[in-house]
Amino acid sequence: MHDNEADARSRAEEAFEFYKSESIEGWDEEVEQVCWGKCSQKVEMLWNKERPPEDRLDESNCDKDGLCWAEWGTMRDYALMPQIKEASK
Repeated sequence: MHDNEADARSRAEEAFEFYKSESIEGWDEEVEQVCWGKCSQKVEMLWNKERPPEDRLDESNCDKDGLCWAEWGTMRDYALMPQIKEASK
């Protein structure tokens, strides 16, 4: 993310120029991922949970909340959240 429109556009142009310089044998399809603009949401972690001790899992490796752990040591959940920029000091 960038602090202003000019920086965002400049970085996108730099990325595009990189793909142009590397396109000796044809365009890399990843060039289509280059973009810039206002970001209104971003992914943030909602929660992070460590695997409970084995004696707190049932025979299916599920905890009291119904999370089934299989062989995982950590579980996380993510969501798109509004992009809120802190006010400048």
